[in-house]
Amino acid sequence: GGDQDGARPRPLVEVGARGGAGTHGLVGAVSLYAQAAHRLEQGRLGRLVFDRGAGGDVIAAATADRDLDLAFISPIERVGDVFVKRDDLFAAAGSNGGKLRRAMVLVASAPPGAVIGFGGRQSTTAAALATAAKMIGRSVRFHTATGPQTDEMRIAETLGACIVRHAPGHMTVIKARALADRAGTYVDFTCERAVQSMEQQAASLGAPARIVMAVGGCITLAAVVRGTKARVPILAVVIGAKPPLAWLDHFAPGWRKVVTFAQAAQSYHQSGPVPMLGDIPLDPLYESKTVAFLRPGDLLWNSGIRAAVAK
Repeated sequence: GGDQDGARPRPLVEVGARGGAGTHGLVGAVSLYAQAAHRLEQGRLGRLVFDRGAGGDVIAAATADRDLDLAFISPIERVGDVFVKRDDLFAAAGSNGGKLRRAMVLVASAPPGAVIGFGGRQSTTAAALATAAKMIGRSVRFHTATGPQTDEMRIAETLGACIVRHAPGHMTVIKARALADRAGTYVDFTCERAVQSMEQQAASLGAPARIVMAVGGCITLAAVVRGTKARVPILAVVIGAKPPLAWLDHFAPGWRKVVTFAQAAQSYHQSGPVPMLGDIPLDPLYESKTVAFLRPGDLLWNSGIRAAVAK
């Protein structure tokens, strides 16, 4: 149940014994995390604390804080012979995952007034910005290409975002228009603060055999390299354009020692062939395209899932 005003936060659920061995903290954990995600969306669960027991299990204890907490360390769940970093459980109505965490940090640090961003029509950035802005009473102007309305655009508009459409819809044009917009402050999802917002998630991983992740703009990749101190092999599955290697050199020195790139079999706008991993829904344009590359012992970094699919 939920907490009461002034009441001392109490454990929502505990799986296994803290610091102990056993397997049921991993097996059958799907229902726990589904419940946690639902409570996060309702704003009733602020933080999940996960430790590794002596037997290598994931031990969970949830508290009933009201506010969505940027210090939330998303859990690791076992699915068969692989593990999944459940960053999708950092969730609020409209958005979730690392994109929401970055948006919350960037919006909160921007000067008063509207915030401005840009991205493709299928990008989750619009919904993340709109969700973060709505939390603290800010407005959003999001620049994108002309074309049919997408679920992500619809969600952003429902949350109060103003969608500004441009033709031609080349990303260079859209970005230039966003930078020239004087109706608010442009927030840069590729800045140092954006990378920093994700580092602790990687630092909490321990030492998995290998991390597999979908990469687009490489923000999360840079954060994972830094958070693991470039000591864990990473297979980065490219789902769109060529990764910005010079950008990685700047933000994540040492990445070349541990990162191997692989190209997804599908184009960016095509959905991947695997919608679920166990009972975990996967984003069709990102993580769904990584499953073919998994091997026993890997950890899949689940960065989030677009809200339209999550529902």
